[in-house]
Formats: sequence, C-alpha cells, structure tokens
Amino acid sequence: MVGIRRFELLTSSKGGEPDTTLTTQFLLNNWDAMESIENRAITKGSALDSYRKLITKKYKNREDYLATLVGRAESFAQILGLAGHTHPNKDVATRCRSLGELESTQAYPLPLELFADKQLKVEDQLPAILDYLIAFYVRRNITLVPKASNIRARMIRLAHLLHSHEWTGADILPIIKNGINEAEGLNDIAASDQQLRDALISDGIYDKNAKTTRFVLIDLERKLPGKSYFGKGNPDSLDKYGGKHPLWSIEHILPEGSLPDVWREDISPDDPTHADELQQQYVHLIGNLTLTPYNSEWSQRPFTDKVSYVDKGTQQIAGLSMPLKINAALADTEHGESLSGKTRWTVADIERRSAWFANQILKVYTLK
Repeated sequence: MVGIRRFELLTSSKGGEPDTTLTTQFLLNNWDAMESIENRAITKGSALDSYRKLITKKYKNREDYLATLVGRAESFAQILGLAGHTHPNKDVATRCRSLGELESTQAYPLPLELFADKQLKVEDQLPAILDYLIAFYVRRNITLVPKASNIRARMIRLAHLLHSHEWTGADILPIIKNGINEAEGLNDIAASDQQLRDALISDGIYDKNAKTTRFVLIDLERKLPGKSYFGKGNPDSLDKYGGKHPLWSIEHILPEGSLPDVWREDISPDDPTHADELQQQYVHLIGNLTLTPYNSEWSQRPFTDKVSYVDKGTQQIAGLSMPLKINAALADTEHGESLSGKTRWTVADIERRSAWFANQILKVYTLK
C-alpha cells in the first residue's frame, strides 16, 4: 500500500475525481524508454495489454516491479518539476523547468532514462545534457525543424542505446549529440545554424510560439554579457506572476492591431497605405520585440513615447530606455545613433535588430 500511495504523486484531482493524465504520460514514457524494444512510441490502446504481460512476467520472476515503477515515477516527477518532487540539484531543477516551458514532451523518454537509470553514472553530467536539450528545443520551436514525430523516435532510440550500459558518465553527452557507430545523435536532425538564422531574420517568432519567445527573451536577458538591470535592490522578476498574469510581458515595438497615422508614416513614409502589409510582415519578428512590465499602458503609443515612458508611481524611466541587455541594439550605435535621439522605429531597424538577435541566439543555444 505504501508503494501505491507514493505512485499517487502522478495524479491530481479534477472536481473531486482523480486525474490520471500524468500517470498515463509516465507509463507511456516508461514503456518507450525502458521496456520497449521498438524505436517507435507505444499507443495508449496497446499499452494496457503490454503492461499486463510485463507485470505478469515480472512477478512470476519474483520481481517487485511496482517498486521499480515508483522509483521511475519519482524521476519523472523531477523532470516535470512537480511540487515537492523537484530534483535536489537546483541547477538540474531549473533546467527541467526550462524544458517544460519549451513544450518538450516528445523528449521525455531520454531524460527518463538519464534520471532513472543510475548505472549510467550521469548525475554530474545532467546540467550540461539539459543545456543541450534546451538549445535543441529553442532551435526546433523557432524553425519547426525537425518534426515532432521525428524527435520522439530519435529520443527513444537514444534511450535504448544508453540502456545497454556500454557507455557511462562523460561519454553520454557526445553520444546524445553525435551518435556512435551506426546510431545517429540529435545533431543529425537538429535545425542548422543557417536554418535558425534564416528563421529569425525572415519569419515571425511570436506568432509561431509565444511561450518560446518569452523564454528566449528572458533567458537572453539573464545570459548575455554586460551589467544586469537587476540586483539586490531590484530583484529579478522576469518570470514572476502577479496573480494569473506575468509581471513582465512581451512588447511589440511596432504595435499589433490597427496602426495610428504616426506609425504608418514611420514604417512606410513613402506610401502609408502600404503600412498594413509591412506590419504583417515585420510585427512578430524578434527584432521588434522586448520585455516590459508596462505593456498595457504602452499600447499604440508613438515610438518616442515608448522610449521615454515614465512610471507614474515611481517617476522612473520604464520605457525602452530601461537598461535591459536585450535593448542594447535598439539604436544603431555602429552608425552613431543613440536611443535618446532616436525618433522613429523603422523596418530597417527591425531587420537590423533581428540580425543582432540571431547572432546572440546562435552563441547561447549552440549545439557544439
């Protein structure tokens, strides 16, 4: 009974009834990673019969398979970052949360093998492995390369390969990246540097995946070199929430929605009637985005108002002049431009800043 109660960590309540969604998710991933010999995902329909046969076999051999499942369920709860079950290493726990924000459920067979299989002796390698998986998923969510089904199949193959225990410790990450012998790694299917750059410069990111956009902007603000806006007297609140809403939100510098005349003239001075087409093309590019705690008050304001916006409560600069690292390229400083003297936000600015972001993202989310 104790084991059964511990297994309840993967259930929750919906209207007083147990919700077994997480339990089902765990059992499917456990089968794919550690029980199956197939390199494809098991279906819910076939999982029940497969587990019946497996459990019968285990208990005929006098194995306490429930205890095995409970231990693996604890590892799965750590991967998900469930309250009360986060990984004891804070660096690992933080990275697990990041993977969750990147909607990486296709990858779960591989982390489950890494977390649950102690014979791999990979505990001290987990932060570096998770950093690699985060980079893989940032690239995937921006480029949509590879397909989700291809990711799942490759993760299962790698989990099976590692479960053979031929390699341990520091050998594991190179195998995950590049494969070994006839087995291919994740780099073989990952978005290339050129695909990532092209997507960032040419395609909208916010409309494609708003959660990944928010993750990348926050992560870059924390990781880019330079002095941080946050400190002891101004704690980092980038991923904090005020009730149901984040304290910081994504701001489109060139606004969404119906454009006021001042914005039409900024982005299409020769022909303001062409502004809507340009807005549709450029508004969701990463070069047009930043983070702000005052998004609702910025709305459709002119660019100069967004630069000099002052918080009515504190009377402090709270607009684009806030010294965030991701705001470093708002002005074209290479050609002598300053943000304080900048009066317009143009298509050329969005293109230039998108290229700047692409360079930073390629450095931070490297697959090498």
